[in-house]
Amino acid sequence: MSFSPSTFIDVNKKMFAIKPNRQELKKARSLRIEKCVEQVFKPSVGSIMKEGPKLIDWDYAATLEMISEPITGRTGTPMFIATAVSVGSFPPVVQGNDYKRMKDFPEISENAKNKYIRAFDKERYDSFIEQLKKSDRIKEPTETAPFEHLPLHDMESLFWLLAVLLCTASVPEPEEKSCSTTEYERFWQIMKAHNPGDAGGDLRELFLLKSSPEIWEKRLHLKLQSVSSMLDNMARYFAINWVYWRGELSNDHAHEMMARVFLDHIVRIDHENADMIISLKKSHPMPTYSLLSHNEDILKLHSDED
Repeated sequence: MSFSPSTFIDVNKKMFAIKPNRQELKKARSLRIEKCVEQVFKPSVGSIMKEGPKLIDWDYAATLEMISEPITGRTGTPMFIATAVSVGSFPPVVQGNDYKRMKDFPEISENAKNKYIRAFDKERYDSFIEQLKKSDRIKEPTETAPFEHLPLHDMESLFWLLAVLLCTASVPEPEEKSCSTTEYERFWQIMKAHNPGDAGGDLRELFLLKSSPEIWEKRLHLKLQSVSSMLDNMARYFAINWVYWRGELSNDHAHEMMARVFLDHIVRIDHENADMIISLKKSHPMPTYSLLSHNEDILKLHSDED
């Protein structure tokens, strides 16, 4: 699939749009605009566009320039920006405190592992696992690392996008009723209200630091709760201050984690024939009145459901 230099793809929580330039639209004046979208998913229909680079805007990318200096700026949709990028710094190092990484690289099923090795090879599969095992389990930095935009921040942004899409998605049903919980309401309120640089810090960190499959289940539609373990694996990974393991791990370690966790879940869906049609246009229904009392602390993420 190829696009002209002036063709843009915009992906966000509401839409997937392709915007060819005017000149190419004139060439395709006898075709509907939907034809351009069809060409992305079905290259066999032929192309009306010249080959060239493509630009994918995930709404959270860093501004790139042709320089070798670290990227320290921040831009993007507030609710999807990585936590460190949103604050503009890494969490301050507290003397006497240490940082622990997870014990093992996220595991995947044997079936998913076999598919991975067939697609790549066993050497690549083992390399990320061995890198983590050989790295220090505990780090005791004496000063906070200077901030810069790292590849793992792009993957964290993708996690936030995925979490919002899945938690707000609804399942088409004859008579869909509200199945909202306080966990879902808190999650959506905090995500919508997030503003980079707020004096109170980034409240979304709570979703990383206090994560479990059970908590994610409460934020999801009843028929989508099977993805709770996938979201939990991702959240716990991004709760770690990986900047202090730079030099010991590949720059792509977070990308590799996401790819494996995705693959594992997709293989499970295929094995169990558990496809689920979801609607991203119609959000997971909210209650007609707030489940949160006026005096309830919105940061209390583990209260019982009403």
